[in-house]
Amino acid sequence: MIYRIEGYDPKWRWHGLLFGSDSLDQLKCPTIKEPCTFYFTKYGWKVMGREALTLTKKCRIWKYRIVMLQDYSFSDIVYRDRFQIALKKYRNITS
Repeated sequence: MIYRIEGYDPKWRWHGLLFGSDSLDQLKCPTIKEPCTFYFTKYGWKVMGREALTLTKKCRIWKYRIVMLQDYSFSDIVYRDRFQIALKKYRNITS
């Protein structure tokens, strides 16, 4: 199971949210040339995702959602580490 926090903006529709906090500083920013979408791994959600959700609520973003994916193809994985996973964005899997 992988997780993503998305907020709603009328201009951009649903988009990924990530707020700065001490635990989120552990996330690596890999250089990836193809379009992809980042998700928390199960471990990353326990360590960082819940804190990011708390910050989302504190910032008074009224419309947000948690996207959880259980089935994804290993051929779609662009990047993976202990906390996060990036999947190819050629499919519209978050709508």
